[in-house]
Amino acid sequence: MRQLLIEGTQGLMLLVGVGDDKVLAVAAKPTVNLGRVFLEARRCAEKIDQVIGDLS
Repeated sequence: MRQLLIEGTQGLMLLVGVGDDKVLAVAAKPTVNLGRVFLEARRCAEKIDQVIGDLS
């Protein structure tokens, strides 16, 4: 999985794949800058994979 966006009336949930078998979940308010959320989530996913990628 690369990424999945779920939009609801009270906000959104973004799931971003981290490595081969991990997922980062990000919850945000509906008024958030969605482009910024995608950018920061991808950056965080890469950092998380660097730190815990070898623990699997």
